[in-house]
Order: sequence, then structure tokens, then C-alpha cells
Amino acid sequence: MFRVIKDYYPKYIKGIIADIICVAVQIYIQMIYITGESKRILEHGVYKSDMDFVMSSGARMLIFTGIMGVIIIFQSYFSGRVTAGVIRDIRNDCFRKITSLSPEDYAKFGASTLHTRTIVDPENIQTMSINLLRSSMMVPVLIIGISIIMLKTNLIMAITFLAIFALAIASFVFFSKKAQPSFLKLQNKIDRITLLISEKVTGVRPVRAFNNQKYEEDRLAQANEEARNEAIIANKHINFLAPVSMVIMNWAVVVVYLLGSNQLKHGMIQISDLLLYFTYVGYFIAALAVVPLWVNLIPKLTVSCARIFELLDYDGSDNDMHCGREAMECGDIEFRNVTFGFNTETPAIKNVSFTARAGKTTALIGTTGSGKSTILNLLTGLYSMQEGEIIIGGKDLNSIDREEMDKKIAYATQVVQIYQDSVFNNVSMYNKSYTEEQVQLGCDLAQFTEVLQDKNEGLDFMLTRGGSNLSGGQRQRLSLARALAKDAEIYLFDDSLSALDAKTEQRVLKAITEHLKDKLVIMVAQKIASIQDADNIVVMKEGVVAGQGTHEELLESCEEYIEIYRTQFYQEVSE
Repeated sequence: MFRVIKDYYPKYIKGIIADIICVAVQIYIQMIYITGESKRILEHGVYKSDMDFVMSSGARMLIFTGIMGVIIIFQSYFSGRVTAGVIRDIRNDCFRKITSLSPEDYAKFGASTLHTRTIVDPENIQTMSINLLRSSMMVPVLIIGISIIMLKTNLIMAITFLAIFALAIASFVFFSKKAQPSFLKLQNKIDRITLLISEKVTGVRPVRAFNNQKYEEDRLAQANEEARNEAIIANKHINFLAPVSMVIMNWAVVVVYLLGSNQLKHGMIQISDLLLYFTYVGYFIAALAVVPLWVNLIPKLTVSCARIFELLDYDGSDNDMHCGREAMECGDIEFRNVTFGFNTETPAIKNVSFTARAGKTTALIGTTGSGKSTILNLLTGLYSMQEGEIIIGGKDLNSIDREEMDKKIAYATQVVQIYQDSVFNNVSMYNKSYTEEQVQLGCDLAQFTEVLQDKNEGLDFMLTRGGSNLSGGQRQRLSLARALAKDAEIYLFDDSLSALDAKTEQRVLKAITEHLKDKLVIMVAQKIASIQDADNIVVMKEGVVAGQGTHEELLESCEEYIEIYRTQFYQEVSE
């Protein structure tokens, strides 16, 4: 919590100062002026039966009460602006951190917890902030100020009251510490629920296709029940706070009233001072009512802040690659004995070596799971290799500036992410430097223009979230258009022709060949027909290079390639 205040609140110091001024004015009116006027009404108005003094003093109190109401409105405005700004900054930082994570780092956290840490956890900080800047900021000042006044007014009653107050605070601390571990478990349970709901929404078709609705409902119900039980355990400790504190403080009021009555009986205190003392006790109890709220909030807040800063402070495995120092110089790409695995026991690729020449097309082919897409992910810096080197233009990949590298690589992804926006924005990916001609060229080369022929809006045609108003092949053509619209030096195509019909595929391949004849192209494919004209074909089998060469060379020397060819063309190949 203190780190949130240190890191995010100084930016809004003007709003905080304005808020503090509003609080100071409220405290002055409430503690000094109104209570003072109340005492003067008793001493000069009631005792002397001076109704003019009572009316004039009451009118002044009414005016100052109205002023305090206006001050509260201004305080709400300032506290709201500061809180909204802080939460915006926290969520922006979390989002930027998430976008900088590599797939390895992303998998370590999980999508559900990243969603919760960005959306739900800041809400606890928001509750803290709005309470801190409004009513809670007054509490310590009121408690300290009232304690001083009470000690000056009547030492015996003040010591008795403050001793009982210390007992209430001790109970707050005890129950808060008991509740904190349970709230950590509860947040993890919420992560689990978020994950399950996300699975249900994105996988609704497979669930229905396999008639697994009841199974999925039971999984979610079980997760909800576990979260419910943990919430009961967490709140069981907190729920004791309000009744325990009120019982303790009400007994304190009873004791003070008894002591005060006894002192009044023996002439040790005036009635006006005693009534004023009782007024301060009432203010004290009202201020103390905010404390259970904070004790309830602090365990949640501590957990949420820890989860947020765990994300923000995470030093990913991909960090060096994001912070490269050298500019990228395009040239040949060379993989030298590269090994990578999602776990240390089973590498996804092992000792992979090949060279992709500038101005040439290099193809990767192999069965599913042979490591083709992993090679592209290593090249783009999404994964970090465990052994070996990747050399681009004579420089080690780890020494190249990531931002500079991203500018020179165009990537047609295997899984197409489509946003609820126009075709232009989906192709340009919101890059303001893209022109309409550039986007149109990408659509033409990818044969996506055919999709827009019947659409009057053209490039302004609105796509739905996930591209549900496009077919699978049309979504793939949109991914190709993104890559081909970019003026890059290196073009990567990750099995991005698999959903196209044969006629469209040939037109796209022809367009790629002609338009990218001077570029370095790496294509991942499942079909030999898609890559048989490549300058160099690398055959992958179970994470290792089974052979490489031209189509004709591989048909003579590579058993794995020959088997793929036989399977796809249904004919024998002479050996």
C-alpha cells in the first residue's frame, strides 16, 4: 500500500493538497467552531435566557454547516479525480507489462490471473484511495485532536476512555492478521473462476459439440463453491470487528457517562464542559466507525498490492532481448545449434542449424509438433533459446534492439487475432503511418480484396470481434494482408495458407513470389505444394532437422520428406 502511495500519488500532488485543505476546513468547522458555539450557547444563551444570542449563534452555525457541505462536494471532486488517475496509471502499467511478456512468461502467470491483477485487484486500491482521501483522512486528525482536547478537559475520563480505545485497536490488529492469508487464497480462487469462465466463453462450440455442458457447469459450480467457502473463512474473522469494537466503545461511553455524572454531582465539572465532553466522545466514536472498514480492507489491499507489484516487478526471461543495444542490419539469418524447450526435460527443438538467405525463400515443413512454429517464435524474440545462437546480418539476436527488429519483420501468424473494427485498422494494426494505398496493396496481394467486392464500405467494412463475420480462409487472408502491407525486410509466414483453397493459394503464392523477390522469406507449411518452389526446404522431425535442400534434392535424400510427399500425393517415389 505504501509503495502505491509513493509511486503513483506524487503525480497528483495538487489534487491531494486541495483535498487536504478541504479536510482541514471541515475539521476546523466541526471540531472548533461548531462545538465552541454549542458551549457558548449553553453558557451565554441558555443559562442567561438570552434567546437573541441563541438565534444569532444558531444562524452562524447553520451558515458554517452549509459551507462545510460545499467543502465536502469539492473534496469529493478532488478525491475522485486523484483516485481515477491513480487507478488509470496502475492499469496502464499492468497492461504495458503484460504486452512486454514473452509467451513463456505469459504462461507462468496465466491469462486468468493477469486479467484479475489488471482489473479486479486495482478495484481494491480504488476503494482504499477513495476512502483515504475522503472520510478516512479525517480520522487520525480527529482522533489525535479530540484526544488532546479530552486530556485537557478531564484527565481521569480521558485516560479511562483512551485505555478502552487501545483495547479496541488491539482487537482490530488481531482479526486483520488472522484474515489476510484467507484473502490471498480467495484471490487465487477468483483467478480460477475467471479462467473457467473464459474457457466456457471461448470454447462454447466444442462444449456443445461434445455435449459437455453438465461437466463444465459442475466444474464452475465446484470452483464457485470453493471461492464461497474461502470467502466465508476470510470474512468470518473480519465480521467480528464491527460488533466487538462497538461493544467495547459503547462500554467506554457508559464508563465516561458514569464518571462524568459523578464528577458533576461533586462539583468537579460544569454542565457545559460535560456536555461538550460528551460531544467529543460522540465525534470520537463516529471517527472510530471508519476503522473496521479499514481493517476489513487492509488484508484485501495488502494481497492486491502484492499481486500487482509481483507482475510489475517481474523480470522476464525475455528481458535482455527487449533491451538490446544494437541496430538491426538485415542479411542472412543463421541458426547455430539452437535448442529450446518449454521444460528442461523435453526440448521442443534440439541442435537446429540452417541458414535463410537474403533475397531467397526458406521453407519449414514437418508433422504437427515438430518445432516449425517454435523456430519462428525464437526468431521474433517471443521465446528465449536455451542453447545455441541466432545470427541476423552478422549480429547475435540477443544484442539487437527489439523495437528496431520489430520494424523490419512482418509476420503472418498462425492464429489470427481480429479486432472489432474496420478492415483498414485491422490490417494496419492502428499504425498511423499506413496509407490507404499501402493497406489496399496488402489486401490485393493476399486476395482479401475479393472479400470486400460486395461490401460498399470497402476498407471501412466493420469486422466483428474474433472475425466471426469471416470464414476461416478469409481470416487467414486478412493475416496475410497484415504482413504484406508492411514494408519490411524479413517476412515470416506461419502456416498461413492452410485454410485457403488450392486456386486462391496459388494466386497468393504467385503474388508473394513476385512482390517479395528481393526479401528474405521464411514459410512454415504443412503442404509440400505450398513450398516446393522454395530455394531451401528444412524438414523438421520431432524437433530436429531431418534434412534440407531443394524439393528435388529432398525427394532423393530425405526419408521424412519422401513420406510426406507420398502421403499428400498418393504415389510412390523412386528411391
